[in-house]
Amino acid sequence: RRMNGSQTQAAEALGIKRTTLRYKMEKYRLLERGD
Repeated sequence: RRMNGSQTQAAEALGIKRTTLRYKMEKYRLLERGD
């Protein structure tokens, strides 16, 4: 939410890669496949 939906900016803020962020979001069901 803080990054207005930007996964790239969110990942950078967390110090992780965007692909890692997407994996974790899918793992914890914060993101459905295909989004």
